[in-house]
Amino acid sequence: MKILESIFSKSLEGVSGAFIDLYKNQFEDTFNKTIIDLEKKYYGLSRSDLKDFFNSPQFQSQLSLHHNYREWNYDFLGNELRDSANVPPEISAKDLLLEFFMELENNINRNPKLRDQLMLEYQRSSDRKLTKIMEKLEECLPKDVQSPGKGRQCLNKSISDTTELEKYLKILSESSSNYERGLAKWQKNDLEGAESEFGEAILKHLSSLSKSYFQRGNIRFLKNNYNNACIDYCEATRLDPQYADAWYGKGTVLSKLGKPEEAIQAYDKAIKINPQYAEAWDNKGNALCRMGKLEEGLECFDKAIEIDPKLVEPVYNKGVALYELGKVEEAIEAYDKALKIHPQDSKAWHNKGGVLYELGEVEEAIEAYDKALKIHPQDSKAWYNKGIALYELGKVEEAIKAYDKVIEINPQDAKAWYNKGIVLYGLGKVEEAIKAYDKAVEINPKDTEDWYNKGIDLYGLGKLEEAIEHYDKAVETNPQYAKAWINKGVVLGELGRPLEAIEPIDKAIKINPQDAEAWLYKGVALDVLGRSEEAIEAYGKAIEISPKLAVLLRGIAS
Repeated sequence: MKILESIFSKSLEGVSGAFIDLYKNQFEDTFNKTIIDLEKKYYGLSRSDLKDFFNSPQFQSQLSLHHNYREWNYDFLGNELRDSANVPPEISAKDLLLEFFMELENNINRNPKLRDQLMLEYQRSSDRKLTKIMEKLEECLPKDVQSPGKGRQCLNKSISDTTELEKYLKILSESSSNYERGLAKWQKNDLEGAESEFGEAILKHLSSLSKSYFQRGNIRFLKNNYNNACIDYCEATRLDPQYADAWYGKGTVLSKLGKPEEAIQAYDKAIKINPQYAEAWDNKGNALCRMGKLEEGLECFDKAIEIDPKLVEPVYNKGVALYELGKVEEAIEAYDKALKIHPQDSKAWHNKGGVLYELGEVEEAIEAYDKALKIHPQDSKAWYNKGIALYELGKVEEAIKAYDKVIEINPQDAKAWYNKGIVLYGLGKVEEAIKAYDKAVEINPKDTEDWYNKGIDLYGLGKLEEAIEHYDKAVETNPQYAKAWINKGVVLGELGRPLEAIEPIDKAIKINPQDAEAWLYKGVALDVLGRSEEAIEAYGKAIEISPKLAVLLRGIAS
C-alpha cells in the first residue's frame, strides 16, 4: 500500500516478497481500523471517500515529494480532501489528516509484531539502499579526493544533498542507534548517558516510541526522579495501551510517590494484559499491604508464587505480611522458603532474625543476623539489631562493638548512639554514656528518650540542676512523657524543693492516673511538707495500684 510506503519507506525495493505477503494484510487491517475510527468520530465522513482520497493523484504527489508524512503540505491536502471526500465544513480537513496519521502510527505501535517487523525490514532495506548510494557516490568522487579524510568529507556533503529519502533513512538509522546505545549505557550503569540516548530516540520519533519512553522512565526511576519517570510511563501506555511492562513501571513509580491506590490500578492493567505477570501480582500485594489490606496482599503474593515458584520476592513479602498479622511461625516458614530459593538473600536472613528475637530465641536471632551480615557487611540495621540481641544476652562489650559498627557505616544514626549510651551507662561509664547521648541529641534534637536518659546519667553524676534541664527538654519534645515529669519531681525533692516537686508529679498523674510510682513520690513530697493526711492518701493510692509498695512504705515509716 502507498501509505505503508509513506511511513516506513518510499519504496519496498529490497524488502522480501514473503514479508510483504505476511504483513501487508496486517497493515491493511490497521489502516482500515483507523479509517473506521475516524468515520465513527466525525459524522458525515465516508469510509470509501477517504480510501479514494488516499489513492488520488493529489495524495500520491505528496508521496513523491516527501518521504516523511510529517513534512507533507497539509494545507494543500486538506483542501483536496474536503473536495474529494465531502468533509463537513465544521471539520478542519488539515487537522483531520494530522489526527489520522498520528492515530495510524499509534495503532501500528499497539501491534508490536507488525511494528517490530516493519521496523526490522525497513532498516534492512535502508541499509542496502544506503550502501548502494555510498558506492555510487564514491565512484563519482574525483581521484584526488579519494584519500581518507578528504574523500569522506566530500562523500558526507554529497549525501547531505540527496533526496528526502536518504535524509530520513539517516535519521531513522540514528534513532535506532540511540535506542540501542541507551540500553548499552544502562548496562554499563551510565544512567545520565542512557537517559540522554533514549531522549534523542524520542525526539527523532523512532517508530518504537513507546519503548523509548518506557526505557527512559526506567532510567529516571533508578535516578529517583519519580515524577518524570511517571510521565514517561504514562506516555508509553498512552502510545501502547497493551504495553504491560509500562503499566507495571507506572505502578512501581506511583507506589514510590505514595499513591498505592493508583498503583494498584496500574498493576491491574498489567495483569489484565498478562495474567501470568508474577512481578505485577507481587507489587500489587505490596501496595495492598501498605494500605493495611494484609489478607488481600497475601492472596496476591500466593498468586505470584503460583505463577513463578522460583521468584523470591513474593515469598519474602509473604513473610513480612504474615509477621504483620502476628503469624510469626508462618512468617519464619516463608523466610525459610525464600532462603531455599535464594540463600544469599540478606533481607530474608535479617527479617528471620527479627522474628526469632521476638520469639525469645536470641542466640538463633544472632546467627541469622550474622548470616545477613556475611552477605551484606554494610547493613547497618542488621548490626543495630545484633547489638540489641547481644545486650539482651548480657554481652555488653560485643553489643558496643555492634553499635560502633553501625556508627562507622552511618555516623548520623541517632538510635545507635543512644543505645551505645545505655550500654555504657550499664557498665558504669557514665561520662562516656553522656557523650553518646550528646551525639544522639545533636543528630536528633527532638528525641525524647535521648534527653531523658542523659538526664538520668547527669543525676547519677550528682549534676542535679543539669538533670532537671534535660528532663525539661524531654517533656518539651513530648509533654506526655510521664517518666520525665516524675524524675524532675524527684530531683526537685532532693534539692530541697518539695513544693515545686509536686507540680511535675501531678502532671505525670494526670497523664497516667495508674502510675503507682508517681503517687508514691507525691506522698513523699507531701510528707516532707508536713501535709500528713494528704501524704497518707497518696501512699494509699500507690499501694492500691501496686500492693508490693506496702513493704517499701513500711521501711520508709520505720
